[in-house]
Amino acid sequence: QPPGDTAQLIGSQLEDARLLGQRTAELHLALMSWPDEPGFEPDPFTPYYQRSLFQSMRNLTEAVFTRLDANRGTLRGEARQMAESLLTDRERMLHGVRSRLADPIAAARTRLHGHYHLGQVLWTGRDFVILDFEGNPAVPLSARRIKRSPLYDVAGMVLSLHSAAHVGLLARTEGDEALARRLRPWAHEWFLWNASTFVGSWLRTAGAAIFLPEERHARDALLTVHLLEKAVHELGHELLHRPDWAWLPMLGLRYLLDAGAPA
Repeated sequence: QPPGDTAQLIGSQLEDARLLGQRTAELHLALMSWPDEPGFEPDPFTPYYQRSLFQSMRNLTEAVFTRLDANRGTLRGEARQMAESLLTDRERMLHGVRSRLADPIAAARTRLHGHYHLGQVLWTGRDFVILDFEGNPAVPLSARRIKRSPLYDVAGMVLSLHSAAHVGLLARTEGDEALARRLRPWAHEWFLWNASTFVGSWLRTAGAAIFLPEERHARDALLTVHLLEKAVHELGHELLHRPDWAWLPMLGLRYLLDAGAPA
């Protein structure tokens, strides 16, 4: 639970985050409620799948970081500094992903949303409505059909909350760097407690679902891998389509690495 002053400043948005976590878990439980329906039956994690997950992450990282290296000369200020530090940490990040996928994971892979973020939910004033189940249109359909851990969706929403905090900060402080420096810790607090509330609510609602590993370290490992994967993917998207916004996923990646995500 956040400290009293922090909870008061964030206000009712913490309850919104709790409800969003509950609805997200209910979605994942619904998507595994037809185990005999072709295409919806759960699949186990296997050593082959875990190796392919790491290989996919390595290929993605190589492609995106090669583009980042080619574009860093066009970046300015903090964005360029972040790019250089991320390029230095590439191998450390991949080592962390490999180590987290080395041990067997006792859980099921199921259907999920696949492209989950704040833009995929509508707030009615009382509840959330989840929409757009086509998956990520930038990913081939064959890859979108592969069953994954629902923690992939959880990671997408956590990173979306991180982006919301820092885009909101930019909108209120653009051109006033002194104000931005003063408010940046509060933007981080807003993200941290909303994300924690969302994840905690999702875990409580999911309970003992077969898609959740019983061991906490395995849950943490999967969530961390998917956070890194989503952040790298978003960095590649921004470098290709909106280079001026590459700082945002780089900031998320830098936070993950500094928080000790890699081993």
